[in-house]
Amino acid sequence: MFGAVRSYSRQLATVTTLCLVSCGLTERSGESSDAHESATSTQDSGGPLTHSGASGSSSDDSGSGTGRGGTGGGTNDSITVGTGGASEPPWQTQAELPEPGAMVANFATGTVSLYDGTAAIGTFGGDIGEVQVFAERGDEWLQEQLALRSDTLERDGGASVAVFEDTLLVGAPGQGAGRVYVFERDQDAWNESARLEPLDGIEGDGFGASVALSGATALVGASNGMAYLFARVGGAWYEEQRLTRATDESTELVGALALDGDTAVLGTRDDDAVSAAYVFVRQEAGWAQQQRLVPDVEDPAAPSGMTLAVSGDTLLVGTREDRSLAGAVHVFYREGSRWTEQQLLVGGENDESFGYQVAMHDDAALVSSRELGGYTGGVYAFERVGSEWSVVQQLVSPGPNDDGFGSSIAVFDHTALIAAPGQGELDQWFGSAYLFARVTEP
Repeated sequence: MFGAVRSYSRQLATVTTLCLVSCGLTERSGESSDAHESATSTQDSGGPLTHSGASGSSSDDSGSGTGRGGTGGGTNDSITVGTGGASEPPWQTQAELPEPGAMVANFATGTVSLYDGTAAIGTFGGDIGEVQVFAERGDEWLQEQLALRSDTLERDGGASVAVFEDTLLVGAPGQGAGRVYVFERDQDAWNESARLEPLDGIEGDGFGASVALSGATALVGASNGMAYLFARVGGAWYEEQRLTRATDESTELVGALALDGDTAVLGTRDDDAVSAAYVFVRQEAGWAQQQRLVPDVEDPAAPSGMTLAVSGDTLLVGTREDRSLAGAVHVFYREGSRWTEQQLLVGGENDESFGYQVAMHDDAALVSSRELGGYTGGVYAFERVGSEWSVVQQLVSPGPNDDGFGSSIAVFDHTALIAAPGQGELDQWFGSAYLFARVTEP
């Protein structure tokens, strides 16, 4: 085992205002299943949240083809993280990965993943890719050994990572058609057990640009617009299906994908530049398209970068270039086999690209944004009560305020993992990732 990551203490002041447009909230159906997605003690000078305003009226989606939800006549709910009072914030900084002062070049410039006490962090760019894995042991996070073959990872390894229980996926999209390395944990060491490659792959496809993992199912996106599902049976992985739309129209996978159990979601853009999320579900005969969801954006034909997170019957769709680049997050619920958009989350006045990244697990969600015109990042923590999401805190970097905090985020249960890749020339970036712990009432 490698060295432990120590805890440390900083002060954190949080002042922000967030608006939510409620879109005919209804009770969601179904139960959430475990899904991966998504440091020191911090003091917040703020007091409890104040919440004013009323939910708007419902505008149900009655269409049968697009699966588009409507915002209806909702009113703005103003939610403020206050500056007075002595109550502690629910999310508190727990640890910095790797340990403070390690100065790891390009650290956290790729993606992060988190599952039940295991954190995986990938780098991307520079001379060589790297992945580091940490495990929670008591009150410490310990680095675990990742055993690599001599030809593994190379420059672009770590462009994408996903961890679930004792399995780790590492994407390397620049090697031939691209590939995904599978590692399995044996005690505190990870050993390569398989390599996933597309059956129809050709040089430059970019397979492995994005990955997701849930149970014995892996979802892999390629930069050529394709997405593939792999299944593990008896310890061996095989390509289960390549996902395609139910129509003959061409689409471009925009890099966003999400997976939870038997539900897979792809972010796409079609020939008319309309961004949509396609939901697929596993059936006896294979994976089938369940619905096409078009978020209720200001201009459906305007390109909008998309981010996705799914947990049970709830889907978050971030459209970070929507609303004059301010961005938004659209909340969809599934009842039976039907998805409808029922809540809209938007950022504060100084936010840009709200929804830059999204992560969710059960009733906790994270949304990252950028400060208008800058590289300073922020992450909003949301909690769901009943069927309504409300912001409870804005998380800011415990390090420099221009370190790109929130470039990749993950959340599982009472832990959040947030990348802060740093700033500078690509081969000179020195970044970190921060762990936050959610403190609940006794």
